[in-house]
Amino acid sequence: MVFLLLTCFLSCSYNIYANVFSPSPIQKTGDNKADKYVVALDDIINNSFWRASESETKQLIDQLFNLGKEKNDNYAIAVAHLYYARFYERAQDIVRAKRYAALALSYYDRTGNQLGICKTLRQQGFIAFKSSNMELALDLAYKAFDISEKLNNPVQEGLCLSQLGLFIFGTQVDEGIQVFTKGFNLLVSSGAKRDASIAAVTLSTLYLNIADIPKAKHYIDTFFILQKGFNDFVLLADGKGNASLIALALGKQKEAERYLEESGEYFYRINSDVLKAKFHRTRSIFFRDSKRYAEAIEAAQTGLAYLKDVEGKKKKKGMLQYTLFLSYKGLQKFDLAIAAYEEAVNHEFNQYDEQSQLGIANVKEKYETEKK
Repeated sequence: MVFLLLTCFLSCSYNIYANVFSPSPIQKTGDNKADKYVVALDDIINNSFWRASESETKQLIDQLFNLGKEKNDNYAIAVAHLYYARFYERAQDIVRAKRYAALALSYYDRTGNQLGICKTLRQQGFIAFKSSNMELALDLAYKAFDISEKLNNPVQEGLCLSQLGLFIFGTQVDEGIQVFTKGFNLLVSSGAKRDASIAAVTLSTLYLNIADIPKAKHYIDTFFILQKGFNDFVLLADGKGNASLIALALGKQKEAERYLEESGEYFYRINSDVLKAKFHRTRSIFFRDSKRYAEAIEAAQTGLAYLKDVEGKKKKKGMLQYTLFLSYKGLQKFDLAIAAYEEAVNHEFNQYDEQSQLGIANVKEKYETEKK
Protein backbone atom coordinates (compact mmCIF):
# COMPACT_ATOMS: atom_id res chain seq x y z
CA MET A 1 0.00 0.00 0.00
CA VAL A 2 1.53 3.32 -1.05
CA PHE A 3 0.32 6.29 0.98
CA LEU A 4 2.36 9.24 -0.35
CA LEU A 5 1.45 11.86 2.23
CA LEU A 6 4.46 14.12 2.90
CA THR A 7 5.16 17.64 1.70
CA CYS A 8 8.16 18.12 -0.60
CA PHE A 9 9.57 14.60 -0.27
CA LEU A 10 6.14 13.13 -0.95
CA SER A 11 4.27 16.42 -1.26
CA CYS A 12 1.80 16.55 1.62
CA SER A 13 -0.31 19.13 3.00
CA TYR A 14 -0.48 22.52 4.42
CA ASN A 15 1.96 22.53 7.22
CA ILE A 16 0.84 20.87 10.38
CA TYR A 17 4.50 20.64 11.33
CA ALA A 18 5.10 24.37 11.58
CA ASN A 19 4.02 25.13 15.12
CA VAL A 20 6.59 27.89 15.25
CA PHE A 21 5.19 29.63 18.29
CA SER A 22 4.81 28.58 21.86
CA PRO A 23 3.70 31.02 24.54
CA SER A 24 6.54 33.38 25.46
CA PRO A 25 6.78 36.73 27.23
CA ILE A 26 6.30 39.82 25.05
CA GLN A 27 8.96 42.51 25.45
CA LYS A 28 7.69 45.61 27.22
CA THR A 29 6.81 48.65 25.14
CA GLY A 30 6.27 51.06 28.02
CA ASP A 31 2.50 50.98 27.66
CA ASN A 32 1.12 48.40 30.09
CA LYS A 33 -2.30 48.31 28.46
CA ALA A 34 -0.74 47.85 25.05
CA ASP A 35 1.61 45.19 26.43
CA LYS A 36 -1.25 43.20 27.90
CA TYR A 37 -3.22 43.52 24.69
CA VAL A 38 -0.25 42.30 22.62
CA VAL A 39 0.29 39.35 24.98
CA ALA A 40 -3.38 38.43 24.72
CA LEU A 41 -3.40 38.76 20.92
CA ASP A 42 -0.23 36.70 20.62
CA ASP A 43 -1.85 33.83 22.51
CA ILE A 44 -5.17 34.15 20.65
CA ILE A 45 -3.48 34.16 17.23
CA ASN A 46 -1.39 31.10 18.11
CA ASN A 47 -4.57 29.24 19.08
CA SER A 48 -6.45 30.49 16.03
CA PHE A 49 -4.10 28.67 13.65
CA TRP A 50 -5.54 25.44 14.99
CA ARG A 51 -9.08 26.46 15.86
CA ALA A 52 -10.26 29.15 13.44
CA SER A 53 -10.81 29.71 9.75
CA GLU A 54 -8.06 31.29 7.67
CA SER A 55 -9.98 34.59 7.35
CA GLU A 56 -10.45 34.83 11.12
CA THR A 57 -6.75 34.17 11.71
CA LYS A 58 -5.74 36.80 9.17
CA GLN A 59 -7.99 39.40 10.82
CA LEU A 60 -6.31 38.75 14.19
CA ILE A 61 -2.81 39.12 12.71
CA ASP A 62 -3.90 42.38 11.04
CA GLN A 63 -5.16 43.56 14.41
CA LEU A 64 -1.79 42.85 16.05
CA PHE A 65 0.11 44.55 13.21
CA ASN A 66 -2.12 47.65 13.36
CA LEU A 67 -1.69 47.83 17.14
CA GLY A 68 2.08 47.75 16.69
CA LYS A 69 1.93 50.54 14.13
CA GLU A 70 -0.38 52.62 16.32
CA LYS A 71 1.84 52.26 19.40
CA ASN A 72 5.11 52.39 17.43
CA ASP A 73 5.87 48.99 18.97
CA ASN A 74 8.43 47.33 16.70
CA TYR A 75 8.38 44.11 18.69
CA ALA A 76 4.63 43.70 18.17
CA ILE A 77 5.15 44.38 14.46
CA ALA A 78 7.90 41.73 14.32
CA VAL A 79 5.63 39.18 16.01
CA ALA A 80 2.91 40.05 13.48
CA HIS A 81 5.40 39.69 10.61
CA LEU A 82 6.33 36.19 11.76
CA TYR A 83 2.68 35.26 12.03
CA TYR A 84 2.14 36.61 8.50
CA ALA A 85 5.02 34.40 7.33
CA ARG A 86 3.40 31.41 8.96
CA PHE A 87 -0.01 32.29 7.54
CA TYR A 88 1.23 32.69 3.96
CA GLU A 89 3.46 29.61 4.14
CA ARG A 90 0.44 27.59 5.18
CA ALA A 91 -1.48 29.10 2.25
CA GLN A 92 1.44 28.21 -0.06
CA ASP A 93 2.07 31.89 -0.90
CA ILE A 94 5.81 31.38 -0.68
CA VAL A 95 6.84 34.82 -1.97
CA ARG A 96 4.96 36.69 0.76
CA ALA A 97 5.95 34.11 3.38
CA LYS A 98 9.64 34.73 2.61
CA ARG A 99 9.22 38.49 2.70
CA TYR A 100 7.51 38.57 6.09
CA ALA A 101 9.94 36.09 7.62
CA ALA A 102 12.85 38.26 6.45
CA LEU A 103 11.25 41.33 8.05
CA ALA A 104 10.82 39.51 11.35
CA LEU A 105 14.39 38.18 11.27
CA SER A 106 15.75 41.67 10.56
CA TYR A 107 14.15 42.98 13.76
CA TYR A 108 15.25 40.02 15.90
CA ASP A 109 18.81 40.28 14.56
CA ARG A 110 18.99 43.98 15.35
CA THR A 111 17.75 43.47 18.91
CA GLY A 112 19.64 40.23 19.57
CA ASN A 113 16.42 38.37 20.39
CA GLN A 114 17.68 34.79 20.21
CA LEU A 115 14.28 33.20 20.81
CA GLY A 116 12.81 35.26 17.99
CA ILE A 117 15.73 34.31 15.72
CA CYS A 118 15.25 30.62 16.55
CA LYS A 119 11.54 30.73 15.71
CA THR A 120 12.11 32.70 12.52
CA LEU A 121 14.87 30.40 11.27
CA ARG A 122 12.56 27.45 11.85
CA GLN A 123 9.79 29.19 9.92
CA GLN A 124 12.20 29.96 7.08
CA GLY A 125 13.18 26.29 7.13
CA PHE A 126 9.58 25.26 6.49
CA ILE A 127 9.29 27.82 3.70
CA ALA A 128 12.42 26.40 2.05
CA PHE A 129 11.03 22.88 2.58
CA LYS A 130 7.84 23.79 0.75
CA SER A 131 9.96 25.36 -2.01
CA SER A 132 11.81 22.03 -2.41
CA ASN A 133 15.09 23.69 -1.42
CA MET A 134 16.16 20.91 0.93
CA GLU A 135 19.75 22.08 1.25
CA LEU A 136 18.61 25.48 2.54
CA ALA A 137 15.86 23.93 4.67
CA LEU A 138 18.35 21.71 6.50
CA ASP A 139 20.85 24.55 6.92
CA LEU A 140 18.19 26.75 8.55
CA ALA A 141 16.93 23.86 10.70
CA TYR A 142 20.41 23.14 12.06
CA LYS A 143 20.98 26.83 12.83
CA ALA A 144 17.67 27.00 14.71
CA PHE A 145 18.55 23.84 16.63
CA ASP A 146 21.94 25.25 17.67
CA ILE A 147 20.23 28.34 19.08
CA SER A 148 17.60 26.25 20.89
CA GLU A 149 20.37 24.32 22.67
CA LYS A 150 22.06 27.56 23.75
CA LEU A 151 18.73 28.89 25.01
CA ASN A 152 18.34 25.75 27.13
CA ASN A 153 14.69 25.74 26.06
CA PRO A 154 13.48 22.12 25.81
CA VAL A 155 10.25 23.05 23.99
CA GLN A 156 12.12 24.95 21.28
CA GLU A 157 14.72 22.18 21.13
CA GLY A 158 11.96 19.60 20.72
CA LEU A 159 10.37 21.62 17.91
CA CYS A 160 13.74 22.01 16.18
CA LEU A 161 14.53 18.30 16.43
CA SER A 162 11.11 17.43 15.04
CA GLN A 163 11.73 19.73 12.09
CA LEU A 164 15.16 18.25 11.48
CA GLY A 165 13.76 14.73 11.61
CA LEU A 166 11.08 15.61 9.08
CA PHE A 167 13.62 17.06 6.66
CA ILE A 168 16.08 14.18 7.06
CA PHE A 169 13.32 11.60 6.53
CA GLY A 170 13.22 12.40 2.82
CA THR A 171 16.62 10.82 2.22
CA GLN A 172 17.37 8.84 5.39
CA VAL A 173 14.18 7.29 6.73
CA ASP A 174 15.48 5.59 9.87
CA GLU A 175 17.61 8.51 10.98
CA GLY A 176 14.81 10.95 10.23
CA ILE A 177 12.35 9.04 12.40
CA GLN A 178 14.93 8.66 15.16
CA VAL A 179 15.62 12.41 15.29
CA PHE A 180 11.93 13.27 15.03
CA THR A 181 11.06 10.87 17.86
CA LYS A 182 13.71 12.45 20.07
CA GLY A 183 12.03 15.82 19.49
CA PHE A 184 8.61 14.34 20.24
CA ASN A 185 9.85 12.86 23.52
CA LEU A 186 11.30 16.23 24.55
CA LEU A 187 7.96 17.92 23.90
CA VAL A 188 6.11 15.30 25.94
CA SER A 189 8.54 15.52 28.87
CA SER A 190 8.31 19.33 28.77
CA GLY A 191 4.52 19.21 29.09
CA ALA A 192 3.99 20.89 25.70
CA LYS A 193 0.91 18.82 24.90
CA ARG A 194 -0.27 20.66 21.79
CA ASP A 195 3.20 20.68 20.25
CA ALA A 196 3.55 17.01 21.17
CA SER A 197 0.20 16.25 19.54
CA ILE A 198 1.40 17.91 16.32
CA ALA A 199 4.56 15.80 16.45
CA ALA A 200 2.48 12.66 17.12
CA VAL A 201 0.23 13.13 14.08
CA THR A 202 3.32 13.80 11.97
CA LEU A 203 4.97 10.63 13.23
CA SER A 204 1.85 8.70 12.26
CA THR A 205 2.22 10.21 8.77
CA LEU A 206 5.87 9.20 8.56
CA TYR A 207 5.06 5.63 9.52
CA LEU A 208 2.16 5.55 7.06
CA ASN A 209 4.58 6.50 4.32
CA ILE A 210 6.74 3.47 5.05
CA ALA A 211 3.65 1.28 5.60
CA ASP A 212 4.48 0.55 9.25
CA ILE A 213 0.83 0.40 10.29
CA PRO A 214 1.30 -0.66 13.96
CA LYS A 215 3.61 2.32 14.63
CA ALA A 216 1.33 4.64 12.66
CA LYS A 217 -1.60 3.50 14.80
CA HIS A 218 0.37 3.93 18.02
CA TYR A 219 1.13 7.56 17.22
CA ILE A 220 -2.33 8.42 15.94
CA ASP A 221 -3.78 6.99 19.18
CA THR A 222 -1.24 9.09 21.09
CA PHE A 223 -2.29 12.14 19.07
CA PHE A 224 -5.94 11.72 20.06
CA ILE A 225 -4.97 11.38 23.73
CA LEU A 226 -2.80 14.52 23.63
CA GLN A 227 -5.55 16.45 21.81
CA LYS A 228 -8.03 15.97 24.66
CA GLY A 229 -8.87 19.38 26.01
CA PHE A 230 -7.73 21.24 22.87
CA ASN A 231 -10.16 20.22 20.13
CA ASP A 232 -7.88 21.79 17.50
CA PHE A 233 -9.99 21.01 14.46
CA VAL A 234 -7.21 21.99 12.04
CA LEU A 235 -5.08 19.23 13.55
CA LEU A 236 -7.99 16.83 13.98
CA ALA A 237 -8.68 17.13 10.25
CA ASP A 238 -5.30 15.55 9.57
CA GLY A 239 -5.48 13.15 12.49
CA LYS A 240 -8.84 11.76 11.40
CA GLY A 241 -7.55 11.44 7.84
CA ASN A 242 -4.56 9.40 9.00
CA ALA A 243 -6.81 7.31 11.26
CA SER A 244 -8.98 6.56 8.23
CA LEU A 245 -6.04 5.22 6.20
CA ILE A 246 -4.78 3.21 9.18
CA ALA A 247 -8.20 1.64 9.79
CA LEU A 248 -8.42 0.81 6.08
CA ALA A 249 -5.03 -0.89 6.19
CA LEU A 250 -6.24 -2.94 9.18
CA GLY A 251 -9.33 -4.05 7.27
CA LYS A 252 -11.76 -1.99 9.35
CA GLN A 253 -13.79 -0.55 6.49
CA LYS A 254 -16.69 1.00 8.46
CA GLU A 255 -14.36 2.61 10.99
CA ALA A 256 -12.19 3.92 8.14
CA GLU A 257 -15.15 5.50 6.38
CA ARG A 258 -16.34 7.09 9.62
CA TYR A 259 -12.92 8.67 10.24
CA LEU A 260 -12.80 9.88 6.63
CA GLU A 261 -16.18 11.59 6.96
CA GLU A 262 -15.16 13.23 10.25
CA SER A 263 -11.91 14.41 8.67
CA GLY A 264 -13.85 16.11 5.88
CA GLU A 265 -16.10 17.89 8.37
CA TYR A 266 -13.04 19.37 10.08
CA PHE A 267 -11.32 20.31 6.81
CA TYR A 268 -14.35 22.18 5.51
CA ARG A 269 -14.50 24.26 8.70
CA ILE A 270 -11.11 25.72 7.76
CA ASN A 271 -12.61 27.20 4.58
CA SER A 272 -9.48 26.94 2.45
CA ASP A 273 -9.42 25.66 -1.12
CA VAL A 274 -5.92 24.29 -0.57
CA LEU A 275 -7.03 22.28 2.45
CA LYS A 276 -10.24 21.12 0.79
CA ALA A 277 -8.05 19.82 -2.02
CA LYS A 278 -5.94 18.05 0.58
CA PHE A 279 -9.01 16.34 1.99
CA HIS A 280 -10.04 15.12 -1.44
CA ARG A 281 -6.51 13.82 -1.97
CA THR A 282 -6.90 11.76 1.21
CA ARG A 283 -10.29 10.56 -0.10
CA SER A 284 -8.73 9.61 -3.42
CA ILE A 285 -6.00 7.60 -1.66
CA PHE A 286 -8.65 5.97 0.54
CA PHE A 287 -10.81 4.92 -2.43
CA ARG A 288 -7.80 3.92 -4.48
CA ASP A 289 -6.52 1.61 -1.75
CA SER A 290 -10.07 0.25 -1.40
CA LYS A 291 -9.92 -0.55 -5.15
CA ARG A 292 -12.90 1.78 -5.65
CA TYR A 293 -11.16 3.38 -8.59
CA ALA A 294 -14.09 5.34 -10.04
CA GLU A 295 -14.61 7.09 -6.68
CA ALA A 296 -10.86 7.67 -6.37
CA ILE A 297 -10.84 9.37 -9.77
CA GLU A 298 -13.82 11.54 -8.86
CA ALA A 299 -12.16 12.59 -5.58
CA ALA A 300 -8.85 13.41 -7.30
CA GLN A 301 -10.61 15.46 -9.96
CA THR A 302 -12.51 17.37 -7.26
CA GLY A 303 -9.21 18.12 -5.54
CA LEU A 304 -7.70 19.36 -8.80
CA ALA A 305 -10.73 21.61 -9.34
CA TYR A 306 -10.06 23.31 -5.98
CA LEU A 307 -6.46 23.95 -7.03
CA LYS A 308 -7.32 25.11 -10.55
CA ASP A 309 -6.87 28.83 -9.91
CA VAL A 310 -4.31 28.53 -7.10
CA GLU A 311 -0.70 29.39 -7.86
CA GLY A 312 2.31 27.58 -6.45
CA LYS A 313 0.61 24.21 -6.02
CA LYS A 314 2.51 22.14 -8.56
CA LYS A 315 3.40 19.31 -6.19
CA LYS A 316 -0.11 19.12 -4.77
CA LYS A 317 -1.52 18.89 -8.28
CA GLY A 318 1.11 16.29 -9.09
CA MET A 319 0.04 14.19 -6.11
CA LEU A 320 -3.55 14.19 -7.33
CA GLN A 321 -2.46 13.36 -10.87
CA TYR A 322 -0.43 10.45 -9.49
CA THR A 323 -3.54 9.09 -7.79
CA LEU A 324 -5.36 9.41 -11.11
CA PHE A 325 -2.54 7.44 -12.73
CA LEU A 326 -2.84 4.58 -10.22
CA SER A 327 -6.65 4.59 -10.44
CA TYR A 328 -6.76 4.57 -14.23
CA LYS A 329 -4.14 1.84 -14.14
CA GLY A 330 -6.40 -0.16 -11.80
CA LEU A 331 -9.23 0.20 -14.33
CA GLN A 332 -6.80 -0.80 -17.12
CA LYS A 333 -7.38 2.52 -18.88
CA PHE A 334 -3.76 2.73 -19.83
CA ASP A 335 -3.96 5.73 -22.16
CA LEU A 336 -5.53 7.85 -19.40
CA ALA A 337 -3.09 6.42 -16.86
CA ILE A 338 -0.09 7.48 -18.91
CA ALA A 339 -1.56 10.94 -19.53
CA ALA A 340 -2.10 11.37 -15.77
CA TYR A 341 1.43 10.23 -14.99
CA GLU A 342 2.87 12.70 -17.48
CA GLU A 343 0.83 15.46 -15.84
CA ALA A 344 2.23 14.41 -12.46
CA VAL A 345 5.76 14.74 -13.83
CA ASN A 346 4.90 18.11 -15.41
CA HIS A 347 3.86 19.30 -11.94
CA GLU A 348 7.30 18.46 -10.58
CA PHE A 349 6.07 15.36 -8.80
CA ASN A 350 8.88 12.85 -8.38
CA GLN A 351 8.30 9.28 -7.30
CA TYR A 352 11.26 7.91 -5.37
CA ASP A 353 9.99 4.35 -5.26
CA GLU A 354 11.98 2.32 -7.78
CA GLN A 355 9.20 -0.25 -7.96
CA SER A 356 6.77 2.46 -9.07
CA GLN A 357 9.23 3.56 -11.76
CA LEU A 358 9.18 0.00 -13.04
CA GLY A 359 5.38 0.07 -12.75
CA ILE A 360 5.00 2.95 -15.20
CA ALA A 361 7.26 1.13 -17.67
CA ASN A 362 5.00 -1.92 -17.38
CA VAL A 363 1.90 0.22 -17.92
CA LYS A 364 3.37 1.70 -21.10
CA GLU A 365 4.25 -1.75 -22.32
CA LYS A 366 0.70 -2.98 -21.66
CA TYR A 367 -0.71 0.08 -23.37
CA GLU A 368 1.37 -0.54 -26.48
CA THR A 369 0.21 -4.17 -26.45
CA GLU A 370 -3.44 -3.08 -26.21
CA LYS A 371 -2.95 -0.72 -29.15
CA LYS A 372 -1.44 -3.46 -31.27
